[in-house]
Amino acid sequence: MHETPPTPYSLGPVEVLALRGPLALGCGDALLRRSVQEILARGVRNLVLDLREVPSVDSTGIGERVSAFASARNRGARLVLTGPSRKVRDILAVTRLHSVFDCYETVEEAAASFAG
Repeated sequence: MHETPPTPYSLGPVEVLALRGPLALGCGDALLRRSVQEILARGVRNLVLDLREVPSVDSTGIGERVSAFASARNRGARLVLTGPSRKVRDILAVTRLHSVFDCYETVEEAAASFAG
């Protein structure tokens, strides 16, 4: 299965990681993990996972987002989500992870949330 690498870019002091395609076992999971670790290793403290182009996730995809969240927190960073599809939002609600992740509609709203 073809994996599309996440696209990182900066909005001032905020790093955005734009994900594309399903986030599932063998489909983006390892790329997400590696990308988040590389970003955090650079000392980034404000990270947005842009999910606008992620149509679905499975348990592996959920696990990778939880792992990314924990890695960020352990390094004193904050990770938020933006643009989750209705299907992804429903999965977050069913797994009760909607209370763990701060979710925003747009990248700009997510970036502004770091201002305090």
